[in-house]
Amino acid sequence: MNSNRRKAWVFLATTPISLVIGIVISEWLYTSLGYEVGTTDAPIRIKILMILVSFAIIFSLPAISIFYSRKAIAEGDPKAKAPNLLATIYIAGFAFTNLLSLFAK
Repeated sequence: MNSNRRKAWVFLATTPISLVIGIVISEWLYTSLGYEVGTTDAPIRIKILMILVSFAIIFSLPAISIFYSRKAIAEGDPKAKAPNLLATIYIAGFAFTNLLSLFAK
């Protein structure tokens, strides 16, 4: 197995860890600013801040996975397309659902 493909799979496999950490830190920051978790009464600037914080943490590992899978693809490893596709779908889906929730009441 190509070492870059292996790294891509490892970073993709550890993505749930970054998801948990991102949610915990985002909710902690939300309560630190004086808002109750689970409510939507915060101003839009606070909601955007929480989404940016969670995106930065949650997307870090899949983005690194995409980096290594593209490196492996460039080296001629066609099997590296799988972690690339999965990480891309994860990022797009998570971004879509969070941005959609931003405008939900």
